Amino acid sequence: MIKINYVLPLALLVSGAVQAEQNENPWYAGARLGGTHYSDVSTNIDADVDNDDFGGGVFLGYNISPWFALETGYTYLGDPDVNAGGTEGSIEQQAIDLVGKFTWNSTDSLDLFAKAGGAYYFAEGQDGLSAYDDEGVVATAGLGAEYFFNKNVSARLEYQYYHDIELDDAPIDADWDTHFYGLSLVYAWGAAAPMAMPVMAAPVIAPAVAEPEMVAEPIEVAPLRVELPFMFDSDELSQEYMQQLAPIAQHLLDYPQA
Repeated sequence: MIKINYVLPLALLVSGAVQAEQNENPWYAGARLGGTHYSDVSTNIDADVDNDDFGGGVFLGYNISPWFALETGYTYLGDPDVNAGGTEGSIEQQAIDLVGKFTWNSTDSLDLFAKAGGAYYFAEGQDGLSAYDDEGVVATAGLGAEYFFNKNVSARLEYQYYHDIELDDAPIDADWDTHFYGLSLVYAWGAAAPMAMPVMAAPVIAPAVAEPEMVAEPIEVAPLRVELPFMFDSDELSQEYMQQLAPIAQHLLDYPQA
């Protein structure tokens, strides 16, 4: 008797691995809005600085792996009011970030993350301080939590720290730390089109009859096919899709020679 065997559990395992990998969206972009706070302000002149303002920005990232991504973006860090020896103005701050994002998948829909890298900042005086400006590179780091509504849309609650931004333009020499905190909305894309692994029942070939001159016609069993989509970032099938495997199982029972 000739037998052709297909291993169903192996097919399911391969299908799940392929589906999980393809559901990973490598690209993402987002916008964030929140507040800024300024601490450790140091100046060489007598100045009063407003320590709070608002900020926001946009960012673009690429997931190199499920736990690591590269992220860049633009962040507006506020325009705090300054009274320097009777001269009133403000200092507008902007930054271009480049950070590594390290992610821990705490649940199916919630990630915790930390970021670290550098930022190129621009500090520009406004109004009475419009003659002064500075720019440079500073270290930046942050942390937060990200909740996924689905595989494409998520929201973040995050904090980011910028160390030692300066306005060093004679005769002013000032530096401070900037803290951003806020909410972000993120959209991810770029996953390959989902591919379902077909699960096929084996064709059954009948044995030859005892008389060598007479051979029975082969009995061909029509293959069955079912798509098995997996949930985002999961290796489990829902009960609905498990039920779709019932005809496959019954098919194998009906043809035990397969």
